[in-house]
Amino acid sequence: CPNCYKEYDGRFDFCPHCGQPKIIADLSIKYFLTEFLSANFNVDSKIYRTFKLLIFYPSKITREFFLGKRVRYIAPVRLYLLVSLVYFFVLSISIENQHDSIVVDPKIDNNQLSDSIVLSTEDVNQALFEMERNADSADIAEHKLISFIKKLNSEQGQIEFKQLLKEYTSIGMFILIPLTALLFFILFRPNTYYIHHLIFTIHLQSIVFVIFTIFNLIEFIIDSNYFTYLELGLLITTIIMWIKSYYKRSFVKTMVKFVLFTLMYSFLLLLFFIVIFGISFLTL
Repeated sequence: CPNCYKEYDGRFDFCPHCGQPKIIADLSIKYFLTEFLSANFNVDSKIYRTFKLLIFYPSKITREFFLGKRVRYIAPVRLYLLVSLVYFFVLSISIENQHDSIVVDPKIDNNQLSDSIVLSTEDVNQALFEMERNADSADIAEHKLISFIKKLNSEQGQIEFKQLLKEYTSIGMFILIPLTALLFFILFRPNTYYIHHLIFTIHLQSIVFVIFTIFNLIEFIIDSNYFTYLELGLLITTIIMWIKSYYKRSFVKTMVKFVLFTLMYSFLLLLFFIVIFGISFLTL
């Protein structure tokens, strides 16, 4: 065998020790394309089976995991990293697309618009000058704020700040998962272990990223405010279905738990974005 160097009967098409094919196919573009499609999109592939359950069978992939059926599917953390990578990539393109699509009203005179922008910039600079003149030399926080506003007032500063927000948000969302799982643990604590809620949260966050990614892609083609409401409705419905399916509660109890979870999670998100904004502010 060219892979594991062990000898085997030549009648076999594959090495019985490591599975390496006896005859290595021609390394052409067709070979690589066939291998890629076969490995990722045939009905027996992990990615196909994983996303089939994730999208069409609420919480079933989590139950399968705890039933020991783990080799058949993508590991929870790897799945989360995959979908979050795709989501934040699509999101960054969407933000750039929205920035480039800003259209100036043709009724507004260009010179008038330019003067307005300059005036606005001059006002900001004047305000910063007054702050600097009145600031106490020992007040480090105020000087930091002045420096931050100056940088954010520039185009380069705005780009850097958006990049920092995106970077820290992607990292922070991963850190937020254990805290979200803790909320589920508090709400559904009897006869459960924290790890069960953690895996459930990872899978739930993965399907949330899938929904966000799909709608971001749709908005590239169709620009409509109605999609925001549709996205929100689908998101709420998905979370309710996942909670009801996995924790096996009645519809009324599921709705009560969902409302409690929403209130707790909203407070957690508020603290999260305050911390993210603060870190970005200090880093810029």
